[in-house]
Amino acid sequence: MQLDLFEIERVIDDMAKGYAAPCATTWFKVTNNKNPTKEEYRKKVVEFMKHFEYVLANLYPSNMLCRITNLNTTT
Repeated sequence: MQLDLFEIERVIDDMAKGYAAPCATTWFKVTNNKNPTKEEYRKKVVEFMKHFEYVLANLYPSNMLCRITNLNTTT
């Protein structure tokens, strides 16, 4: 099955603005840090993007399909 990944690529391009930045903002509000430095904020945005990247790399359906296929061929 061939997947068209054009739309998901567009979503990932906007993830820093639409996901990681709001998460970082919320993180600083929850931790009561009302004035993080630019560097602190950037690092937190990168941290949230790395979390998202991990989820995609390890839990995306095509990866699961590959793992299942590999399990079936080794048994």
